[in-house]
Amino acid sequence: MFDDSRLAAEISLDDLMEIVSDDVEVLKDVLKSFLEDAPKLLQEMQNGLLSQDLETIERNAHTLKSNSRLFRAKIFAEQCQALEDNARQSNWSSVTVQVPKLCQNFQVIARVLTAKLEQL
Repeated sequence: MFDDSRLAAEISLDDLMEIVSDDVEVLKDVLKSFLEDAPKLLQEMQNGLLSQDLETIERNAHTLKSNSRLFRAKIFAEQCQALEDNARQSNWSSVTVQVPKLCQNFQVIARVLTAKLEQL
């Protein structure tokens, strides 16, 4: 697995500003939206684990992957992709490990994005 420093290092304020053509207000809105939506997606995945609903896990991993790529969080997006693939293949042994790890890794991403938001 990847350590926290690698997850955090791939997100730069310059890259984020480039995404929104240097529009600070748009970036603030996008960051806030992601920071509000991602925990809901992760909660749905955790609920999917409890209810053994692989389709829910797959769908939410796919959405989170796409959103993460927007912020160039490549490692996190790759982890979402792996979870999505394992859910699609009904690989429960991997899914049950990946969902909690994804939740843990999101905390790193959230801290970094929150810090970037505070810099704006």
